Amino acid sequence: MIPAFFKRDKNGIPQRWVEMMRTSIRYVATDFAARRMVIDYFETAYAPGARRVEQLRLLPDWGG
Repeated sequence: MIPAFFKRDKNGIPQRWVEMMRTSIRYVATDFAARRMVIDYFETAYAPGARRVEQLRLLPDWGG
């Protein structure tokens, strides 16, 4: 990987490195997509909190 970064074409661009980075970005882009982050937030924070509120509403002291 390191040689790919330092081997440059006549314009000074490390073509092999750029190719590797593009491939990596394509592979992991979905892990960093906003849609996935919203779904993760909903599943790990919002939905459990909403379920807990519903549980609390069933308690006599809640007043719901």
